[in-house]
Amino acid sequence: MNMNDKLLRLARPLVFLLGAALSLLAIYSYTATVRMVIRDPALVLPGDSMWTAEQLQSALVGLGLPVNVFAIYSLGIILVFSLTFLACGWLILLRGSRDWFGLYLALVLLGWANGVGVFVSIPQASPWLASLYSYLSWLTWPGLFLLLYLFPSGHVTPRWARWFAWGWGFFVVYGLVATFFDVLSNNFLFIFPLLFAIMLVGGYAQVYRYRHADALERQQVRVVVFSLVLFVAFFIVFTLIENLSGLGDPARSGLTRALFYSMIFSTAGSLIFMSIPVSIAVAVLRYRLWDVDIVIRRTLVYGALTATLGLVFFGVVTLMQSLFVAVSGQQSAVSVVISTLVIAALFNPLRRRIQNDIDRRFFRRKYDAEKVVAAFSASLRQELDPEQLSERLLSVVEETMQPEQVGLWLR
Repeated sequence: MNMNDKLLRLARPLVFLLGAALSLLAIYSYTATVRMVIRDPALVLPGDSMWTAEQLQSALVGLGLPVNVFAIYSLGIILVFSLTFLACGWLILLRGSRDWFGLYLALVLLGWANGVGVFVSIPQASPWLASLYSYLSWLTWPGLFLLLYLFPSGHVTPRWARWFAWGWGFFVVYGLVATFFDVLSNNFLFIFPLLFAIMLVGGYAQVYRYRHADALERQQVRVVVFSLVLFVAFFIVFTLIENLSGLGDPARSGLTRALFYSMIFSTAGSLIFMSIPVSIAVAVLRYRLWDVDIVIRRTLVYGALTATLGLVFFGVVTLMQSLFVAVSGQQSAVSVVISTLVIAALFNPLRRRIQNDIDRRFFRRKYDAEKVVAAFSASLRQELDPEQLSERLLSVVEETMQPEQVGLWLR
């Protein structure tokens, strides 16, 4: 047994103890938070900087909901969020901790189990928990995005990118020191260009790894990077919509509408964030890994379809309302009916068009295979010669499935 194996055998029980401590901390934190919220549900707000307890209560009354329903909803989101990270972290620790990278993944996910969700704001139950989480966040966030350099093998590829990976270590040290001396708000902008460069090189590292990896590693990269990119894209879009349109701001869009959109955004954001630990567990344990392509494909198709139809609906409603106001001087509900009919008529042709575009762009091999099979099926109606059919069938199998050997047995 070499030195690395000896150190790994010593590290595994220590990681198990640390994982147990993180899990117990998550359980204690959630229990203390529940007790605090039960005593005062007004502590839970959609946004600390935009909402007050009085505004939230008025919005809930306007929607015909009990005044404590938002607190219950937030506690439910946090519970699902923490349980997802706990389950995936322990699953990897129990079944995939045979190397250093498996231990690292388990600790990162178990550390995230102590989070309260990115889109739900609840004050900490005690000052020492708030202080502890302020330090823990400087390990969990960089630890998560360091996967861009390490996943799925645990080694940095290409080798020169390790200098940028070490930049994450510098960023962690900076954050811990800045938090300790309480100078983060003043000096964070000085390190932002370094952080942006590290993230950019991390994305390139995954592209480089994908282009030089085997089939299994490519599938692992595709699964995890898709969930990371989906979360980052949603976070950016959410931030832009919130700042530009003011949908979640009660002062700009009204209390009931702002609360409604805030609950939709927080639910969607938390669910997308929870897809990250699930994708990591699936990729590491390799359970039905090849079926995930179907999920990714359908997510892209129906996500683009939903966004497109939403824009069309909004545009048609706005146009029709303008026409009704110009003609009759008042708005009419007929515009909503017309817009709904337009959406129903566009759904299937638009879905086919988006699916073809996505297949050509991201699933080229599958798209080409489907075209070859469709052409072969059409030719069956006209071809009667068995020899010609055999040749074409073998050609289709070789082109679509690319086997090492192929043969056809005819009775």
